[in-house]
Amino acid sequence: MEGYIKHAEYQPGDDVGSRKFEGIWTAILIDGAWHLADIHWCSKKVSGVDPGEWKLLNDNGKGARDVKKEKRDIHYKYDESYFLTNPEQFIYSHFPKEPKWQLLARPVSFEEFTQMAKLEPHFFEYQLRLKSHRRCVEPAPEGTIQIELGIPPDADYQFMYRLWISNKGNEKVSKYRDKELRQFVFMEEYDGTLSCTVESPVPGKFKLELFCNDNAVSDTYFLVCTYVINAEKAKQNARYYPANSRLQWGPSHDLEAVGLKPITHKRGKIHTDKGELEMRFRAKKDVSVIPELYSNTRTADNMKGFVIQWAEDKNIVLSMKFPEAGDYALNLYAKEKEDNESDGLPNVCSYLISTDRPSTDASPFFVSGNGRLGAEDNFDALSMKAVSQPSAYVKAPKTGQMDFVFSTPIPCDLRAELILCRDNKEQNMEGFTFIDKRIDKATVKARFPEKGNYKLNIYGKEKNKSGSCPLVFTYFVIVNEPMSDCCQFPKTHSSWTDGCELIEPDVGNPLYTDKTIPFAVKIPEAQDVAVVHPTAGWTHLTKDDQKMWRGNVNTGSEAGKDIQLYASFSKESKSHSILLEFKVR
Repeated sequence: MEGYIKHAEYQPGDDVGSRKFEGIWTAILIDGAWHLADIHWCSKKVSGVDPGEWKLLNDNGKGARDVKKEKRDIHYKYDESYFLTNPEQFIYSHFPKEPKWQLLARPVSFEEFTQMAKLEPHFFEYQLRLKSHRRCVEPAPEGTIQIELGIPPDADYQFMYRLWISNKGNEKVSKYRDKELRQFVFMEEYDGTLSCTVESPVPGKFKLELFCNDNAVSDTYFLVCTYVINAEKAKQNARYYPANSRLQWGPSHDLEAVGLKPITHKRGKIHTDKGELEMRFRAKKDVSVIPELYSNTRTADNMKGFVIQWAEDKNIVLSMKFPEAGDYALNLYAKEKEDNESDGLPNVCSYLISTDRPSTDASPFFVSGNGRLGAEDNFDALSMKAVSQPSAYVKAPKTGQMDFVFSTPIPCDLRAELILCRDNKEQNMEGFTFIDKRIDKATVKARFPEKGNYKLNIYGKEKNKSGSCPLVFTYFVIVNEPMSDCCQFPKTHSSWTDGCELIEPDVGNPLYTDKTIPFAVKIPEAQDVAVVHPTAGWTHLTKDDQKMWRGNVNTGSEAGKDIQLYASFSKESKSHSILLEFKVR
C-alpha cells in the first residue's frame, strides 16, 4: 500500500501530505479477509531525540532542562503492534492513497487524518479512550485546556506527562516571573478518567506528552498520546500550583493499597471558602499516617502545626486550617503498621487545596508535637480504653469543664498534662487536671480557665515498673466558653495512687480562708493520715469503721497558703509521704 505515514519524525501539526511522510506498508489476505501490517515498524524501532523547536519544561517532575539532539539509531526488535493491526487503530498513523485500503466502514478523509490525535500503540494496548479532545492540535483561546482520557475499570495505571514549549522567537521561555511553567499543570485520575489541565501564564505554543504505566505488568512508562496546544493569550490569574512529589494529584491505587479509602474528598482538587477543612478516610487496615501541608510561600516545617489527625470509628480524620488564602499541597505518607520491610512512610496521595480566605483563627493548632491525636502504642500495651470520649477531637461543654474516663484493667500510674495552644504559643496549665484513680477505672478531670484550644496529654506506665511514664493518649479540646470562677484542682503527688479517694472536701470546690473544712479520705494501707497547715500545724485524722479517715481543718486567715495531705504507710517509721496539696483562696 502507498500512502502517508506519521513516522518517528512527525510532530502534531506537520504537513503530513508532503513527500517527507510518504511511505508503503502491506495488506495481507488471510482466509478471505484483508489485514494490515507495517513490516518495517514490526521489525525495528528508531531511537534518538531531536527536540527541534521544543524546550522541555517538565520531565517526570524534574523541571526544565535542555534536551540536545541525539544520534538517531535503529534497533531491530519485534513489535506486534503493527502486525495485523485493527484498522480502527492503524488509521491513526497510516493513510492509504486509495480509501478502500483503510478497511473501515466509514473511510476517513485526508483532512481528518491530518487532524487526528497522535496516539501510540500503548494507548490501544492499555484500552484508553479519548474523552475530550480528538485533534492533535488544539486551541486554548483563554490560555487553559483540560484534556481527558478514559481508563478501563479496575485498571492499575499511573500516568506522567512531559510539557514542552516552542522556543521560536523566544529562547527564555521556561519561566514566568521566576516561576517554573511546569507548576501550571494539574493532573489527576478519578472515576475512570485521567484529567490533565494546563493553565498558561504566557501565550505560546506547547506540546503535551502523556505517558502511562501498568503497575500490574512493570514500572515502565510508555508514551500514549501527544497534543500540541496553541495558547493564543495568557490565562488570567493562572494558578501556580505547589510542587507535587507525586506524578498525579488526588486519591490513587497507592492509597488503596495501604488500606485507606477517601470518604469526604474523592478528587484531587479541593476548594474551601472558610480557611478550614476536615477530611475523612476509611481505614480498612491498621495504618500509620503522617500528613504534610505546605504552599508556595510556606514550607512544610512552617505548616506543621496547622494539621491534626486522629482515628475515629475505623476512620482517619484530618483537620486543617490555613493561615492565608491561596493554594496548598497536602501529602499523605502512610503504610500498614505491620509492614516492617520498608523504612519510612511513602507518599501515597497528594491533594491540592485552595482557600478563598484564611482561617478566622490563623494560629496553628499546636506548636510542639506531630499533630497526631488519640492512642499511642503504649495505650494498647496497657489495655486501656477511652470510655467517655472515644474521639480524640472534642468540644468542651458550656460549663468549661470535662471528665475523661478510661478503663484501666492493668494497674498503672497515670499523669495528665493540659496545654493551652494560642497565639502561636503553648502554655502549661498546671493544676487544672485531677486524676481520680479507682480499680479498673481512671477519671481525668479537666477545667479550662480560658477560651482557646487545648491539648490534654495522658502519660502512663504499668504500676511498679521503673522509668518515666510515656505518652499514651492525646486529646485536642476546643473551648469556646471557659469555666467561670475557675480554680485549680488539688495538686497530686506520686503517693496518690489506685484506691485513694477524696470524699471531702469536694475536689471541684475551692478552699476559702477562715473556714472549717471537713476532710474525709480513703487511703489504702495507710497507718496514719494528717492534714498540715503552714501555720496551724498538723491535724491527724481519725479512721472510722468504713476505713475512712476523717477530721476537721481550719483554713486560716491567709489566702495563697498551701494545705497538704500526708500519710504514713509503715508502723515502724514515723515518716509521712505527701499525697495532695490544696491552695487556700
